[in-house]
Amino acid sequence: MNARIPVVLGLVLALIVAVVYVVHNRSDVRASVDAGAAPAASSDAIEAGPCERLPGSFKLAAGMEAGDARVSAAELLVPVTFAKGTDRAAAVLAFASEASPPQELFLGPAFGDDPPPRVVVDGAAVLAAHVLHETKDRAVRLSRRKGTAWETAFTVPWPAGSLSFDAAARGDAALFAYTDEKPDASFVRLVDMATGKVAASISTTLPDDIELERTDDGYLLFYTAGAPDELPDASDPNEGPGEGRSVRWVEAVRLDGRGVPLSPPQVVTDKKGHAASLSLLPDGTLLFRDDFEPQEGEGTRIFRIAAGAKPAQVASGSSRQAFDVAPSKADGVAVAYVDTEGKSHVVREGREELEPLLDDARVLGVLPNASKDGVWVALRAPDAAGQRAPAQDHGRMAPQPDVFFLRCRAPR
Repeated sequence: MNARIPVVLGLVLALIVAVVYVVHNRSDVRASVDAGAAPAASSDAIEAGPCERLPGSFKLAAGMEAGDARVSAAELLVPVTFAKGTDRAAAVLAFASEASPPQELFLGPAFGDDPPPRVVVDGAAVLAAHVLHETKDRAVRLSRRKGTAWETAFTVPWPAGSLSFDAAARGDAALFAYTDEKPDASFVRLVDMATGKVAASISTTLPDDIELERTDDGYLLFYTAGAPDELPDASDPNEGPGEGRSVRWVEAVRLDGRGVPLSPPQVVTDKKGHAASLSLLPDGTLLFRDDFEPQEGEGTRIFRIAAGAKPAQVASGSSRQAFDVAPSKADGVAVAYVDTEGKSHVVREGREELEPLLDDARVLGVLPNASKDGVWVALRAPDAAGQRAPAQDHGRMAPQPDVFFLRCRAPR
């Protein structure tokens, strides 16, 4: 019996060694798998952007604020206001190629909070609507491009209390739309620019952010309307007297060739939403952002509305900064936005990608004469002051911005 004790002890010791060996090696295998998985997860989380930066860039004027671009047959047309000495000026920048700086088409002086001009493309004609201060009363002038200069087509008054306007043209005719808020009522006014007469007055509430576009047989009008959502909290130090929160929605109206509504306004978004930052494409597609966040910090959503369709979500998790829309013949409509973490995204044909080259920058548009992989025109300021401005305004301020170019592959 005693002779067997060393044998038993040896077997027990061998079993313990075997168990320790297996456990140790299983831990090593798991550690090696986890170590190999970490880089894969990291590379999956950071996708390569769809664009590459092209050589060269061009400095633009200081204090530049850019509006919504439009594309003619051969140029990308970007309306801007900028510093001119101690004053400000309004102009349209015409981009024809990534190899040359844009041509500056000067429109006139700009004052105070004047918004950038609105570019109107009517077939081969290029027009620009800009704010005019040549008389004591404010007005909007619609100018027609003639080579490198402009000639006045129409001029109409723009009431001092109005905050938003747009214009559209049909041959020798043009329509002017603006908000008109009175103490007891609010309207969207439509003015025949040839005669200066009001073609229609659409009653609404708290109108803002007007978008007007011509169609084959008339015009298409979008605007935001609003209503108080809740009364202000008198105990909240962040809300002053009468500053109750509001809901905002989008209304649409089809107009005939004279600017007369063909039917009453249609509410096309949720009346309990928070619609902002409208962007209307020439084909009648509308994009907008809804600032409602079910939970704080989860970001807002961007939607598109095609003709006769309900809003379709384009992106979620966007910050409350203006998004950029860049339509092109090569790859459809690109939507660029900044998420709540400050990262730039590009959405095209339902595919979404991160694009670090657009961090702290914005897309102005796409050159119309580029190859199948479109050339995008982008604007960046040299410091944080040039980051995208709050979405109530499509413009962005920049102390001394530079414009650069990206070649972006088509979605796969």
